[in-house]
Amino acid sequence: MLDVFDGEATNQKVFDYVATKIIEQGAPSVNMDGVCLYRSPSGHKCAFGHLIEDKDYTPDIEGFTVKRSSLAYLVAGYDPSLVACLQEAHDTSYNHDDASYNNDEYFITSFKANMQAVAKKFGLDDSVLE
Repeated sequence: MLDVFDGEATNQKVFDYVATKIIEQGAPSVNMDGVCLYRSPSGHKCAFGHLIEDKDYTPDIEGFTVKRSSLAYLVAGYDPSLVACLQEAHDTSYNHDDASYNNDEYFITSFKANMQAVAKKFGLDDSVLE
């Protein structure tokens, strides 16, 4: 678990942290082919990528979902259902099928809408998205 949570990674703290980090970076974490990555060559991170400590990250985990049992140690301390929904909010905000929608403004607008749905599902305050 990241030190920023001071040993208590409540769903609200995790939601706020991930939302803030992705909005600050202003773009999705994808490779040159538009495939979502935990950490991209440009230095961006996806939702789960922001929750992985640098010492625990290895490119070998790319391509595996957060639900994969071999990544369970990386999710320890977080609500796995929330992490999966945060990851989906990131990944589905990038339109893989239509390049005309693949710009940072579209991504952030879509990401915020997806995150509002996550907040509603988990009963969280979404004011960090404003």
